[in-house]
Formats: sequence, C-alpha cells, structure tokens
Amino acid sequence: MIPVWQTTISGCERASLASILELSIEEVPDFFPAKEFKEIYTRSENKWFSDIPSLFHQNVENWLWNRGLMIIRSMCNFNVYHLKTLIWNNFAGAHTVVGYGYKIVHDPEPFPTYLPSDFAGHSWNRYIVPTMDCTNLISSIKGF
Repeated sequence: MIPVWQTTISGCERASLASILELSIEEVPDFFPAKEFKEIYTRSENKWFSDIPSLFHQNVENWLWNRGLMIIRSMCNFNVYHLKTLIWNNFAGAHTVVGYGYKIVHDPEPFPTYLPSDFAGHSWNRYIVPTMDCTNLISSIKGF
C-alpha cells in the first residue's frame, strides 16, 4: 500500500483504490463524473441514496472487473488492506479510507475538516480480490 491523496472533493474512493493497488491517481478514473452526478442530483434530492451510490459503485466494479479484480463486501475486519467506507452521522454521505483489520491506516483527504466523532460508527469493508472462475470453484467444492 502506497498512500495517495485525493485531488477532488469526491476523490476519496479513487485515491483509496490507487493506494491499495499502488497506482498513481491518474491511473484510476474518476468514478463520479460531474455530468452524471449533476443530472441525477438535480432530478430530486431524494434520489441521492438510490441513484448516486449504485451508479458510482457500478463504475468502480466495472473498472476492477476489466482488470481481473472484484469486490467482496464484508462486515468482518481481515488483516489485509481494504476499502473502509465510513458513514456520516447525519447519513448525508460517506467517506472512503484504507483499512487494515479494524484500523484506518490511510485517509486520502489531505486536509481533513472533520473529526472521528462526525462518523456514525457505521462502516462497511470492501476487499479487492482476483476474479474467480466459477467453473473451477464449483468443481473444487464438489470434490471437497
């Protein structure tokens, strides 16, 4: 893991991915295109939690899949670098950092203006793993 800092207000996911994959920020696309964000957000503020995250995460997962990687979501804390998404107290958004086990090991925000108490204590972990050939996986389970 090589720490990378976010360069835009919505770039925490991008910088956290770059950190874990040891890429430069330029090698990871902006998964939150301003045009798509503006179109969805202006339709209705009530659409924030239904449209924006699904579009955003779909973009992330498609990008990883094209590189032979996928995300596994878990509430467990394994001792590997992973994306840890923290939920704000007012549930108005989220912030992604790099976790290792229970700890936050890198916050990509270069000048944080928030305190740990600003988060609701809710988080979810996303582990980046190689994509699996389901045929081999099913065969190995049958042979087990």
